[in-house]
Amino acid sequence: MYRDMIPQEIVHDLVQRADIVALIGERVPLKQRGRHHVGRCPFHQDHTPSFTVTREKGLFYCFGCGAGGNVLKFLMLFENLGFTEAVERLAERLGVVLPRDVGREAASPHRERHLAILRLARDFYRACLGDPRTGAAAREYLARRGVSAETQARFQLGYAPVGPDGLLKFLQERGFGPEEMECLGLVSRTAGGRYQDYFRDRVIFPIWDHRGNVVGFGARVLEGREGPKYLNSRESEVFRKGHTVYGLHLAVDGIRRAGHAVVVEGYMDAIAAHQCGACNVVASMGTSLTREQGRLLARYTREVVIAYDGDAAGTAGVLRGLDLLQELGLEVRVIGLPPGEDPDGVLRTRGLEGWQQLAQEAKSLLEFKLEVAMAGGRPRTIPGKLAVLRQVLPNVARAGSAVAREEHVKLLARELDLSWETIADELKQLRRNDWLFPDKDSKTDYNMITEYDGRGKAEAGLLRLLLDHPGYLDTVRESLGEDFFAYPVHRRIFDEMVVCYGQPGELAHLVLERLAEPAEQDAFLRLLMCDVPGDPEALLLDYMRTIRRGLEREARLKILDRLRRAEEQGDLQAVRSTLTDLQRLLATKGGVRDGRTAERVDREGQEARYPHLRRNHGLPAKC
Repeated sequence: MYRDMIPQEIVHDLVQRADIVALIGERVPLKQRGRHHVGRCPFHQDHTPSFTVTREKGLFYCFGCGAGGNVLKFLMLFENLGFTEAVERLAERLGVVLPRDVGREAASPHRERHLAILRLARDFYRACLGDPRTGAAAREYLARRGVSAETQARFQLGYAPVGPDGLLKFLQERGFGPEEMECLGLVSRTAGGRYQDYFRDRVIFPIWDHRGNVVGFGARVLEGREGPKYLNSRESEVFRKGHTVYGLHLAVDGIRRAGHAVVVEGYMDAIAAHQCGACNVVASMGTSLTREQGRLLARYTREVVIAYDGDAAGTAGVLRGLDLLQELGLEVRVIGLPPGEDPDGVLRTRGLEGWQQLAQEAKSLLEFKLEVAMAGGRPRTIPGKLAVLRQVLPNVARAGSAVAREEHVKLLARELDLSWETIADELKQLRRNDWLFPDKDSKTDYNMITEYDGRGKAEAGLLRLLLDHPGYLDTVRESLGEDFFAYPVHRRIFDEMVVCYGQPGELAHLVLERLAEPAEQDAFLRLLMCDVPGDPEALLLDYMRTIRRGLEREARLKILDRLRRAEEQGDLQAVRSTLTDLQRLLATKGGVRDGRTAERVDREGQEARYPHLRRNHGLPAKC
């Protein structure tokens, strides 16, 4: 959001000057392996080293969880910093003095002022909770809920007094106007136009963004008082509920240690978990998880465990949120709490050990959805079984590996009393439908392609080669044109390479900055972690030849399809015309002529067009 406020030349200079291996090596033990350094990933529970750092490119990538980027991205993830903060931290490390106006949020001149108001409001509520007389009822409530003084301080809990304008006067005395407070949801206006405090006689829960800035408040009514049980700050310039995960900045270290995040519904559930020692717990502040909340969680983990109240867990809103998490490439599990129980109660009765046992026994997303779908009993009719399959097969199709999909198919066959082949056939039919993967942010949209066919390997190899030798771009475009990729993610990367070629800076970093989607970034970083496996000029010829063969095969299949349709329609003129096109294509492609194979003709044709490229007698190497 704030990248445009820092001159790109400053950012590029800092990134190029930084020794990414040294910086990461101070935080993660690394061992050199050839041209790369490897270690255990700090962003997920990594049992075997899957975290790779390359000094040559100034990039890191984890083959386990997909985290990757340049040195700034590492600082943002590891130290929970925003982009501007990461730039400032790197500049300080390198001894670079930034211009005074760098990092100022010029596009949002009121943001810092609003954050200052919210910090003062938090301090006011904290002081009221600690006041011997004013906060007595709130302290008694928290004591009954088992919240210790230490936990109250950690979560900055407070109390909004009964009076109508305590906070209003407090902030006015410090130079802030009621209009500013109103837009942040701290005060409201009566019918007569008089300002008054919005929260009154309530326990206050500050809400933070992922950097730890107070952006809003939740407020619970005291027992025996009238009014809604919970109130939240209205949405504002700094607070959007659907873009915020409660307690995330306090849970980052716990999430990394545990290898997963646990998401509960409410403030008290998260607070009780941290007090018991389960410090990887955050709250969604409601049961309908949003895509933006999922993206925030995906910065720190690839596995999310849901622990909602037993009464709410199977609702349509919860299920939509779970599907969104899976679409974002996260592994999702669900803790099955009995109806009437909530995480706060479970933690108080069973303690940390019992809670951890529940987390270990959490159901997979498929198991949970299957349980919900068959809550009324196992279906015995064909329509009933089809209805269950419609609910759960999309989750099977989005599973992250072939092994997981096969196990899911076996489970469905067992539970629905159908054959393995029947479920597999239904899955194949579903995967052919366009609606299955509508979310372009999903990692499965590109399927995190790791096993290519021959053409896919040639495309990936060509892109990797061009990153090191961008001077070949003109040769490739002259030979293959602009639109020759079979894989959309490869086409996207190539288009950005064409745009960035010739601009100042490292081509790989320029392209990475322009790839906005996580799946695109992941595919690109995977490419960068591969080495160019041989003579560049020879590889270029091989890759282009393989791609050209794929294009010719596509053209041949299209002509044969036209021929079939013309024959079915009895259109002799179209048949003759199509046969002529086919003969022309085959003649161009080449057969056995003068003792030369088609491959030799193709190779000699390329060398005639590009005499500056040498011949290669090998095959494209695998990345």
